[in-house]
Amino acid sequence: MSDGAFKDRNVFCELGKNVLYFPCMENNEKQEILKAIETVSTTLSEKIDTKIESLSEKIDTEVGSLSEQISGLANYMDERLAQTEENVNKRLAQTETRVVTKDYLDSKLADLQGNLHILMRKEDDKVVALVELLRSQKTIKEEDARRILGMDLFPKTLLTSE
Repeated sequence: MSDGAFKDRNVFCELGKNVLYFPCMENNEKQEILKAIETVSTTLSEKIDTKIESLSEKIDTEVGSLSEQISGLANYMDERLAQTEENVNKRLAQTETRVVTKDYLDSKLADLQGNLHILMRKEDDKVVALVELLRSQKTIKEEDARRILGMDLFPKTLLTSE
């Protein structure tokens, strides 16, 4: 036996140019084999095409279903985002109406400082009046009265001396 040749059931065959040559076969047998191969090939091709179409339909159905689900989820997320944004804007507006500005705070602190200043002056006037009363009754010494009046936030000097 040489390369390109083999023996099957005592029949010598040769392989030449991509075609298996059986010199012992008659032309009719060759035609029948070719026809059988063509039939098998056509049948396989049809089955493969059917299977591919079936798989393609399944894929289209699944992709369509997934696409619908994704679209639904995207719409849901858009609605939730819009609601959240609306809630945030409402809360921000409420917060802005309650927020104290620097100018407002400065104004209120100045008013408070003025009110405290007035109250302290009144208290200072009371202390001065009390010291003057005690000094005039000779309950405290002149020197003590000057020292007490000199301690205030708004120092007073003794106007009269006795």
